[in-house]
Amino acid sequence: MILWFGLVFSHAALAHDALQASENNAEPLTIGASDVYSLDETSQYIEDQNGSYDIDLVKANRELWQPAPDGSLNFGYSRSSFWVRSQFVSALAETLIIKGEYALIDMVDAWIYVNGVLHSKYQTGDSRPFETRPISHPQFIFQVPAQPGDKIDVYFRLKSDGSITWPVKVMSQTTFNEQQADVLVVRGGYFGIMLVMVLYNLFIYSIIKQRAYAHYVLFVSSFLFFQLVYEGLAFQYFWPNMSWFNAYAIPLSYSLNEVAMISFIRVFMELPGKNPKLDLYFRTLMICAIGLVVGVSIIPYKYLVPMVVILGLLVTVSGFSTGAYLWSKGNKFAHYFTVAWALLLIGLVLGNLRALGAIPSNFFTAHAYQFGAVLEVLLLSFALARRIDIAQKEKARAEYEMIRAQRESIMNLKRYQDLYDNAVAGMFQSNLQDRFIRVNAALANMFGYESPQEMVSQVSLISKDMAVDPLDMRIMFKQLLHEQTIMDRELKLRCKDGSFVWASMTVRTVLDVAGNVDHLEGSVVDITERKYAETYRQEEERRRMAALEEVVVGVAHEVSTPLGINLTSLSLIQDREKELKQQFESGRMSKQSFLNFIEVLDDGVTLMSRNLKRIDDLVHNFRQVSVHHLGYSQNEFDLTSLIKGIALGDGPDLSGIQLDLVLPEQVDACSYPQAFILILNKLLENSIQHGFKEGQINKSVMIELIVQPSRVRLIYKDNGRGLAEVDKEKIFMPFYTTQRGALGRSGLGMYILFNVATQLLQGRIEVLDHDGFALCLDVPRYLEVDAKSSVVLNTDSVRL
Repeated sequence: MILWFGLVFSHAALAHDALQASENNAEPLTIGASDVYSLDETSQYIEDQNGSYDIDLVKANRELWQPAPDGSLNFGYSRSSFWVRSQFVSALAETLIIKGEYALIDMVDAWIYVNGVLHSKYQTGDSRPFETRPISHPQFIFQVPAQPGDKIDVYFRLKSDGSITWPVKVMSQTTFNEQQADVLVVRGGYFGIMLVMVLYNLFIYSIIKQRAYAHYVLFVSSFLFFQLVYEGLAFQYFWPNMSWFNAYAIPLSYSLNEVAMISFIRVFMELPGKNPKLDLYFRTLMICAIGLVVGVSIIPYKYLVPMVVILGLLVTVSGFSTGAYLWSKGNKFAHYFTVAWALLLIGLVLGNLRALGAIPSNFFTAHAYQFGAVLEVLLLSFALARRIDIAQKEKARAEYEMIRAQRESIMNLKRYQDLYDNAVAGMFQSNLQDRFIRVNAALANMFGYESPQEMVSQVSLISKDMAVDPLDMRIMFKQLLHEQTIMDRELKLRCKDGSFVWASMTVRTVLDVAGNVDHLEGSVVDITERKYAETYRQEEERRRMAALEEVVVGVAHEVSTPLGINLTSLSLIQDREKELKQQFESGRMSKQSFLNFIEVLDDGVTLMSRNLKRIDDLVHNFRQVSVHHLGYSQNEFDLTSLIKGIALGDGPDLSGIQLDLVLPEQVDACSYPQAFILILNKLLENSIQHGFKEGQINKSVMIELIVQPSRVRLIYKDNGRGLAEVDKEKIFMPFYTTQRGALGRSGLGMYILFNVATQLLQGRIEVLDHDGFALCLDVPRYLEVDAKSSVVLNTDSVRL
């Protein structure tokens, strides 16, 4: 990962060899509005080996100036001072921004002339307090107010103990602001992702305590620290007044990252245990890296930086080579590591090729190393999680094999005292005389005994004292002696206090040296809750079958009555038709007999029509039992207006009934208005048909609406005869009615109402305590819009 830093430095060193390039006679640049202009190719420089030149001297002696080598202001490692002169012409009436993009120059002195007149002078640099910067920015930013045609000359004096490279750009203030917005987004996203990965993996480490996660966190954290130092952000925000420390921040952060990188490689690739020779090599590199950390304040800077860079290159190349080598040897995780490292290297190469001008400069190439670093960190985190997961599974399998081997190795022992005493499950040993030899604490606690000793002493015979069905247990023991092992036998056993526990018992015989049965041993698991759950499911199944039977019986009863009447009527008509036919054939048919037949036919058809209509109504009600057949659509509506419309004219005839409405002025809802119409119509008809007493004079109905932010409660009351307790329990059951037969009541109305309220409206409904009949409907005001519900399958009015 530090290869990036090494590539920049090596690029600077190579550029230093090209200082004697041919002269550059390019004309001064003209700065427009919407571009970023590099001054490297048009700039000139002077090398001041003794540092004795001043601004007046370099301005007066034009023969000292040389063109930029290969169009790049990179001077490598040098103790000299370098003067750089850049010229350009403004085409704008706007402030121009001059930006030196390398933040690690120790001393940067700048003189800015506008049309030959000194405009401003600055003394700043990486070794001076950050407040000397003309603009608070990690790089060197200088502002020049300009008008169209202004000629601007900028002189820089550069001196640094590290590499001296001066990529300088000029642009308009507007372009600079736009560029900074993009940089802030990318930089914020980059550092945000890296910080999230650090915190996420630190959280994982705090939970599972896996050493690899700690090394990963240190590795990514140290890389983030180095990035902040290299880009000048650490100097800007963390130690702006500690320029003496900032001078050593680069080699220090670089060396710390090398230490963390080597440590992570050793742990991630499992070198200490699986590759001792490679591990020895990396330990040697780590000693060197630690030596550089310690030597930051001792070794001269001009020697320290090259040593750090060389070691960083060596560590990076070694890490990549080790990953590729172990990948070829079938290491399960080396391919993750190698691919992650390759992604970073690709980003670094693209970034350096862009810096060299070999490839175009765009958003991707400008931030290639950041993309590479993020992908590397994400892939390594994924690989680390995968490695930990596989390691834990392998450890679990190894532990399982070890436990199995331990159990097999102690099969010849007569007692497992430690195992029994510490086991979580109930375990026991018993002799062939039906007595306990030993039990563990879990078994004693399961059956209410204070200690294993108390259980052994108080249970004289297991079959007698504990088994609810002693015969069942004796049969099990006989079967055990024959089969040697019984798995998961369910028994009902008695506790110390007389209560019962359902238990699953697994028992096997233990043989002595002669091969005879010496004793029995087994485990007991409390399955009482499971048995209760099974009993509950069985009870629910019985209730479901009973409800289904009731539905079938109800359907048969409701349909059979009108159907039987129709069959009887049809049989009577057929008999009369047969008699009339015989009279006609014998010539004895009279007018009166024909009229009698017509009368019977007319009565029969009328009766059958009425009963067929009743059957049709019954079938219609049967279909309404399922809310999916109603075809209601979801809409936004005013519930208050809907209730008023039903109660004051659109619903059943309420003549002779006093109606009290307690409603808010407006209640917006998004639900099924047809469902509310059905419910209110049914409640009103229920009061009219069933609620009021015969001859009752003062009949009244009250409808109240209580509104909450997300729910609405509709309370319905009448002053009729009310419901008995048994009726309250059965009112929502299918086919339950107090008026059946001639009145044609099917008993499905309240059942349909219940289904619509609970399934379609997703609410709750309950009968309230009241002198008459009272019911509360609690439903959401706003249901999620269902695309399917908007298709109206049936727009006919609801019939009850």
